[in-house]
Amino acid sequence: DNKIKQKIFSFFVSCTEAWEMDFIKEVIMEEVPYLDEAKLTKAMIECCKEIAPPRPRSEFLRLLQYKLELEVILEE
Repeated sequence: DNKIKQKIFSFFVSCTEAWEMDFIKEVIMEEVPYLDEAKLTKAMIECCKEIAPPRPRSEFLRLLQYKLELEVILEE
């Protein structure tokens, strides 16, 4: 559990960690409940492909917000 907390607050996103992708998805779905989950998953995969590791969390979230055309600001 402590390892998870440390990763959540890291400055980078690891697309190979399923729990991290699930966590990001869960947080976004809570903030934007009307968002189509398949669209979110597709956008997350695209962000993982477009941003080379190590992926800065802030850059990942900005790109994800752009791809999803969200007005809600996704923050770290």
